[in-house]
Amino acid sequence: MNKVDRLTRQLQMMTNERNELSIILANFTNNDFNNRLNFELEMLNMEHKKVMVDLEKFPNEISEALNKCKELTEETVSCSILHSQLLSEWTHLKEKVSILREENRKLRGEQISLQESCEEMRRLCGEAHEKIYDLWAKEKQERLEERLQYLLKQRDLVTKHKVLAEKLQHYFTVSQMSPNLTGRVLDGRQCALLPLHFPSGWHL
Repeated sequence: MNKVDRLTRQLQMMTNERNELSIILANFTNNDFNNRLNFELEMLNMEHKKVMVDLEKFPNEISEALNKCKELTEETVSCSILHSQLLSEWTHLKEKVSILREENRKLRGEQISLQESCEEMRRLCGEAHEKIYDLWAKEKQERLEERLQYLLKQRDLVTKHKVLAEKLQHYFTVSQMSPNLTGRVLDGRQCALLPLHFPSGWHL
């Protein structure tokens, strides 16, 4: 399709639309225009009244909005103050927690040191106890040996005294049977009197 045909077709369409509008305008009378204008005017009046009512409500709504904004502002200020207080308390608590953690770390270090010291003291006490026990056992052994030696000496001394007593008894018996026999001669030998040594608490 060339350009002339396209223009011709568009011109035909425009002509048809013009004819349809002419028919519509021919059917539209003056009364119809007046009725339509009256209807539109009534609608405009109603919209105007509605707008005026809305305008009358605006001051109250604005006042309410201002009051609401004032309340919200006060609440915002209160929240801001509370937030500042909470932030300050949180910062203080955070610092306190940091201090407590540091003290806890130091206490753990001291606890470890004390445990190590206790272990060392326990080891030293064990060694000292072993040494003291060894010394005590050695001293007790020495005392027992000394006591044994003393008892052995006393036994020997008692044996000698017993032998001497038997000789003296024999001597006295012989002396009573032979009054002319004098001196301390027994079987041609001189018998010396030996001193008796008794432990403390012993009595003849």
